[in-house]
Amino acid sequence: MNRLIGLVISISLFVLAGCGGKSLDGEVLNREITGLITDIDGNPVRGARVSSGPNVTFSGSSGAYSLQVRDDEFVEIFAEVDQDGVHYTGQNVATSFKDTLAQNVNIAVERIDRQGAIFGTVYDRVGREVANARVFASGAGLSSAMTKTDGRGRYEIHGLAAGLIYTVSASAFGYSSDFLDTSVRSGESKQIDFQMGEALSTLLPPPSNLSAVSWVSPFADSRSDNDQEAQAIEAVKRLFDKKRPVTVTRDRGSFAVVEVDLYWDPILSVDLLGYGIYRGANNQFAEVTFLRDPLAGAYIDLDPNLRENSAYGYRVTSLNTLYPDDQQNGESDPSELVTVITLNRLDLLSVLDNPTTFRWTNSSGAEEFVVFLFDRYPAIGVESFWNNADQPTFDLELEYTGPALSPGRTYYYLVLGLADGQTARTISEVGSFVAR
Repeated sequence: MNRLIGLVISISLFVLAGCGGKSLDGEVLNREITGLITDIDGNPVRGARVSSGPNVTFSGSSGAYSLQVRDDEFVEIFAEVDQDGVHYTGQNVATSFKDTLAQNVNIAVERIDRQGAIFGTVYDRVGREVANARVFASGAGLSSAMTKTDGRGRYEIHGLAAGLIYTVSASAFGYSSDFLDTSVRSGESKQIDFQMGEALSTLLPPPSNLSAVSWVSPFADSRSDNDQEAQAIEAVKRLFDKKRPVTVTRDRGSFAVVEVDLYWDPILSVDLLGYGIYRGANNQFAEVTFLRDPLAGAYIDLDPNLRENSAYGYRVTSLNTLYPDDQQNGESDPSELVTVITLNRLDLLSVLDNPTTFRWTNSSGAEEFVVFLFDRYPAIGVESFWNNADQPTFDLELEYTGPALSPGRTYYYLVLGLADGQTARTISEVGSFVAR
């Protein structure tokens, strides 16, 4: 299989276009970093200042940001925001190979007085410092924070939330990795040194239990300040799918947004460098990306070429720490094939009175439907006032059976369409009505 290598952090975004520009000091900017700023519970953070050197942007109401940066292999991204008089910060690193013009980097911020840090040195098996090794720190539900060692093998990762258990790994091409679990206290800077062994030509097993789900969402520009609907749609996705990773929806004009979420059982091996993600059909597969994170167990494919009413197949491979030089064992056999279909856009019709009844179109291709009702505009962290997720309907309308609605009050709702064992999903725009 031919390899198109692009280095990505944890939950990764593959895009086929970038855009250029200049920073305030005239530096040529030809790489785009997008992502989501969240708190440690995964809730979006609006108005965070996101920067890399002199280049600055701010996150929108769904926590999304877009930042133009120089096209370097290693770019540090910082986020900070003040809320209720408390300062929150976070940071992560964007890294790529040549020709990767856009990338997704999520950052979790924590209040500055509840942070710790780790630092140390990465050595090889005979005690020599290893330059340019990658050190990952992954906490439950968060994107991996990552940095690389300097010329003397030293690294630092700041902004780790106190009290969380992080799995930390050091890895590099040509070395076996080193792992450990740790936590930090508020204000602590903990020294953790790693010793990586000599890489072996180990044929790793392919990832197991690969699964996929697809989402079709109405257009919403999540990179603008007017992105309430984008946040509402993301909120319903998380309410329905509790294991959904943090992600960000990109602007694609007036077309529906199509994404495919992949999940697998992570492989914890000192010989693992990362994963190869492949998409295709009829035994003709092309690589989507090289996922350079040995702690990852999920990937979100937001390729703008994904289309509604289509079928896509995926396979994932494991890459050892000698890849790509190890021609024999560098890449595992592919995982079992998982195929996912995509539905069409789901459009709302109206809400009838006496009794309150929700109605929608029949053109989405969905087989069953769930209505989520909210007593205020939906957002991440806002619970649904009422829904029928436990008993989806097969009809194109649903009568409301919840508590009495308050006359004159505005309620908001979205409809989720499901098919193919609920692995194919399509979600409507946000509708509203005034109770009578």
